[in-house]
Amino acid sequence: MHHMKSVDIRKAWQEFWEWTNTPPERKHVWSDPASLIVKSSEDPTTLFNTAWMQPLVPYLMGKEHPSWSKRVYNIQGCVRTTDIDEVWDASHLTFFEMMGNWSLGDYFKKESVARSYDFLVNVLKLNPNKLCVSVFAWDKDAPRDEETVLLWQKQWIPLHKISYLWKSDNRRWPAGSTWPCGPDTEIFYRVWEEEFPPDSSNVWNDEENRMEIWNNVFMAYYKDKTWDFSELTEKHVDTWMWFERICMVVQHQAWIIQWPLKNASVYDTDIFKPILDYLSETELSLSAKRIIADHARTALQLVHEWLIPSNESRWYILRRIIRRMYFQWTQHWWTLEGIEEVLYHIKEHCNTLYDGTISNQTVLVLYDECKQFAKTLHAWEKLVNQMIEDRSWDWILSWADAFMLYDTYGFPLELTQELVAQAWWIINLEWFDKAMHDAQERSRAGSEQKFTQSTDWSALIEWLPPTEFIWYMDLEADNVVILRDTRVDGKRVVITNKTPFYAESWWQKADTWIIEMDDGAVIEVINVLNYWWVYLHFCKE
Repeated sequence: MHHMKSVDIRKAWQEFWEWTNTPPERKHVWSDPASLIVKSSEDPTTLFNTAWMQPLVPYLMGKEHPSWSKRVYNIQGCVRTTDIDEVWDASHLTFFEMMGNWSLGDYFKKESVARSYDFLVNVLKLNPNKLCVSVFAWDKDAPRDEETVLLWQKQWIPLHKISYLWKSDNRRWPAGSTWPCGPDTEIFYRVWEEEFPPDSSNVWNDEENRMEIWNNVFMAYYKDKTWDFSELTEKHVDTWMWFERICMVVQHQAWIIQWPLKNASVYDTDIFKPILDYLSETELSLSAKRIIADHARTALQLVHEWLIPSNESRWYILRRIIRRMYFQWTQHWWTLEGIEEVLYHIKEHCNTLYDGTISNQTVLVLYDECKQFAKTLHAWEKLVNQMIEDRSWDWILSWADAFMLYDTYGFPLELTQELVAQAWWIINLEWFDKAMHDAQERSRAGSEQKFTQSTDWSALIEWLPPTEFIWYMDLEADNVVILRDTRVDGKRVVITNKTPFYAESWWQKADTWIIEMDDGAVIEVINVLNYWWVYLHFCKE
């Protein structure tokens, strides 16, 4: 295994498919990667690109690819938060890249298997003794994939390293109601030191020492709306290789990884090592450093694509990622000290890695979100710790307490879980999801009394400082100044320099009460909106 940085692996991928000396029958055309953010008009069910094949689905359905080629390849960035709790382990990330090649009705199994082996063994110089594969067993809709077994044997993969797995593992189903689909073959690498692993080592019986690195899907079938399968006349190949995992394997025993591959991680690569080295002088745990590196990298990429943290849909996922990153940074100190410098460092490293142009303004968006969250953490910790103290006889925080923290104070559930876990507590989640559903229904039922958050209030708040939110610590406030008292689209809007009113957020209702001024005037507040950290009090005429 030779010395290769991540940029060298990218270059090798390009050269393999379209270099001057690439054989004509292997020539592929570069397909520009799609945005990380899926447009609602294109797919209202998906927020982010979660797999490299997602943007190419139209070309499976018969649309001509812009390159006019039936053979394409690229490296597609993806964002996936389903495994966010496992981000700090050996292989999980929220932002990652997939290296893929596609046959749109051109070649099929034979060429796909041979080229995968060729790239791994002859280009990346992986040890062929450590490779093993899985293939599709069978079910009522498709036969046992014996053809792919023979093809792997022709590539010198011995039979004992080929495992038949059922469709839950080796069949790719359509995400939509109708879609081309089919069996796949997955390639694994043994993350251990032995040059010649035992003959008994395969995916079935040595899973803990195996890491999936590549997946080839053979789209031979079409599923209709009634879940009936028919064989396609034009078959496709969809492959994807996990870029960060390949970097980890290739860079093993090189200048970066200095310990057994089994103990290594995707964070032990030149993709992350400069970030973790920068954080090495802090007292943070290894898991916290990894989460900060991953979450900051993801958030920077999303904000770079013009996503702004907010309280709805994909914008809220971005907000959760940033807040979780800051939570790992502060632990129990709730300080902003140093986080801005860390974000700038990660931004510079990302620009070096991806030849990008992430701006300083992108960093400021993340930093501003951290500042807003920092203001709430002191009150949050005090509330949680008081709950724990009041229930000193127990070790379970009720679902009602957890939901109150979320619904009233806006604290993400996963952060509450992390905080109580440090006191060896757990949260009873039995009714949490039901309470969340009920809150959503109440919010929808009362929507006629609310004002849309999509309205552009930017002109109203221009040049105003962020509103100081004083929580419920005091229902009276000194030195309150009315900064704006105006009408917008028939609504009276009052903006003050500080407020105890909680603003409408996500599915959480805003406070409604009265403001009594020193001169005796009373203003009835019917809704409050937090717009870029300026609180808009909508008042009854």
